[in-house]
Amino acid sequence: MAGIKNFLTENKFFVTIGSACFLAFSFLLYTYAPRDGHYEVDSFAYERVAQEFVKTGAVQEPDGTSPVHTQGYHFFLGMVYLAFGSDLWKVILIQVLLSLLAIFLTAQTAFLLCGVACARIVFVLAVISGAFFVYPQFILAEALLLFLVALFFERCAKFYCTKKRSHLMQAGFILGLSVIVKPTALFFPLGLAVCFFTLSRFVTFSVGWSEYVYFCAAFYAPIFLYMVRNGLVFGQYKVSFLAEGGLYHWFHAVILAQLQNAPFLKVLSELGARGDMNYSTFQQEYWAPLKTLFWNTCFAHPFVVLKMYFQNVSKTFFGLYSVQLQLLFDSGVRGNITPFHELQGGLFAQLYNYFTWAFRNPFVGSLMVFEAVINGFKWLLGAWAVKDWYQKGSYELLVFFLCVIGCFSAVTGFYGAGRYRILFEPLLLILAAQGILSLYKMYKNQCHPQKRNNKMCHPQRTK
Repeated sequence: MAGIKNFLTENKFFVTIGSACFLAFSFLLYTYAPRDGHYEVDSFAYERVAQEFVKTGAVQEPDGTSPVHTQGYHFFLGMVYLAFGSDLWKVILIQVLLSLLAIFLTAQTAFLLCGVACARIVFVLAVISGAFFVYPQFILAEALLLFLVALFFERCAKFYCTKKRSHLMQAGFILGLSVIVKPTALFFPLGLAVCFFTLSRFVTFSVGWSEYVYFCAAFYAPIFLYMVRNGLVFGQYKVSFLAEGGLYHWFHAVILAQLQNAPFLKVLSELGARGDMNYSTFQQEYWAPLKTLFWNTCFAHPFVVLKMYFQNVSKTFFGLYSVQLQLLFDSGVRGNITPFHELQGGLFAQLYNYFTWAFRNPFVGSLMVFEAVINGFKWLLGAWAVKDWYQKGSYELLVFFLCVIGCFSAVTGFYGAGRYRILFEPLLLILAAQGILSLYKMYKNQCHPQKRNNKMCHPQRTK
């Protein structure tokens, strides 16, 4: 990747120290966590299919059925097992290195768009961000997904600088591969088209609809091939076998639990029993009665549905990555991580109960407090950067950043969690860094109006 070379060669000492700190902290997390702490609820399904791939060469369950999740991470894990064996530490090491590459890519994206000062701030923020050092510790798809998304952003930044369609098609293809790992970005081209079509009425963009077509062709190519493969192997031409479960089962259970003031797990179990038991959960017929019940609930209680939807989005925006560390050091909380919104009492009572739960492990609790404070500043700085870019006329970048954040967060309204924010965490870090630079420049200009600091890089105004 020649693009990364630019940032690394100009900041060798800086990057070496930061990388050493990141690797050392990752090593300490792995060393002091119990082995079973690295397994989440979904981890066992990933590993089961990966082991089946090693034995048979097929990405499928041992009984020949399709895995519930999209199969990109199963394949990645199986390839690691084939190449290096199934030792846990080897998988974690490879994921940590992927995460470090994602940090380099995120810094390179900032370097291309905003200059070296912004890239250095982004690098520091990424090294201490839970998105990069927490999830590589788990047998979960997030580390691989974060790497692919960071590479997608870097290719987009390269296209923004060069306007070469080859870079845009590379970006589209990489984002398409990320859908096979997790289908969060499946509808991103639609959101991008809506944003550009709407704003093109008011602003002139250098990117035209022909570039959009090239991007979509590259984006949907791996997805199309993946769907064909699923059709030939499992008889269903679809991306995910989990979509119905997420919408008609999990999200519906969240709504019913709110309406009935009942425990979520109890409602979830009762709702699952109302599917058509003559079929398996991999068949559309099983979901038919649940689909009808879901839409009946939506039409009868639209405001409750919207409330729970936006509550889930708020979990994505403000959820803490460090919560996952509770599982790393205490496997007893597996599948029972306490959501903030489900705590009883007023706001202060919820905060007290949440941090009481967090400080079951003082180290993790301290990290959660630190992350909560950092997140607050990060959102404020990001908002300032948005204002700054708007005033400077950087509409193309602004639309792209807000479109990514909007599209990738909107799909989490049906099941929100802090870990889904990693899809746009690189862009949030760039916005926060740009906010810091903007405030610093304003401070310097106020203190020394005769010495304008022209070295700071801001995205150029779109003409």
